[in-house]
Amino acid sequence: MKRILLHLGLPKTATTTLQHHLFQRLHDEGQINFLGKVVAYDENGKSYFKNNTGEIIRKACEGKVSANISARIDELLVKDMLNVFSDEGIMVFYPGQVNLPLADKIRNLHNLLSDYEVKVLMTIRQPVDYIFSLYVQLHAKFYRTIKTMDTFEKYTEHFFNPALEIDQESVFMDRNIKLVSNFFDTKILIFEDIKHDPTYFSGQIASALKVDKVLVEKIIVGQHENIKKGKTGGVYSQRVISLSDLKKWVVGKTQKCQKIHGVLKFLYRTEKLPFQRLTRLKVAEKATFHKKPARALASKLLNMTAIPASFQADEFGISRNKLRDYGYIVEQVTNEK
Repeated sequence: MKRILLHLGLPKTATTTLQHHLFQRLHDEGQINFLGKVVAYDENGKSYFKNNTGEIIRKACEGKVSANISARIDELLVKDMLNVFSDEGIMVFYPGQVNLPLADKIRNLHNLLSDYEVKVLMTIRQPVDYIFSLYVQLHAKFYRTIKTMDTFEKYTEHFFNPALEIDQESVFMDRNIKLVSNFFDTKILIFEDIKHDPTYFSGQIASALKVDKVLVEKIIVGQHENIKKGKTGGVYSQRVISLSDLKKWVVGKTQKCQKIHGVLKFLYRTEKLPFQRLTRLKVAEKATFHKKPARALASKLLNMTAIPASFQADEFGISRNKLRDYGYIVEQVTNEK
């Protein structure tokens, strides 16, 4: 039976480091069959995929593929090698887009891959740190355009106002663990171990991949991606400003008039004209400073999102002492809206 390791993040838990520097390297060396994803950036800051051959898996679990794709997935997998697919975006809600509930996505994944031996690798992070870090990551592309969420303080109101929806299900670590473990054989890692117990963290990944743990630890300790610039009390998010924003505006304005839209699309795609090249050029960068939550707000958020003291960590191979030491657990929490 073909074997698959699903690495589902969470986002902001060294996923990019693993994708770029470990999974892709092992793939290039012929030790695993890595189906992606690896996101890279050109000199103008525009992102592109170096490797995302398993993209169809994410699209299918998100309900964006209606046809039967079993044969296409089977063709991607190698019989006598561990097949690894890594996409932390499966766990995330993207503002302004149509998103399936997380339970539906995980159920779809299970049904999609039911013919294979599947294990899941998932890393969790202290809830308040995770909420803040994920918000900063998504701010430039999403939250800055939504007036009710364009600052972290406004965003957190969604956690405390019963009339508003919390748009990120992934912030509830205990629910994530229980949900994924209900469908898959799941290994849970703790992000803070990268700093405080890197040998253990790396050893668990090496065991899942059946590779040298010394190599894994060297990569985990020595390579860091997507580290935000900061100063005392906060960090910056960066937004690349390019003519692609103008392109999106023109597309939006002309879509109702198909003749004009069709002509502009033809001209844009004509290789002899410079429009595609121009829209990729970086015009400027804009940095926005995000102040870390004050102690009172952090405490309030943790009360909403912390792992309950009744959580049976041992059932999932997690150290209860570490969860307490790293600030995941408070004695009494209310994580129901």
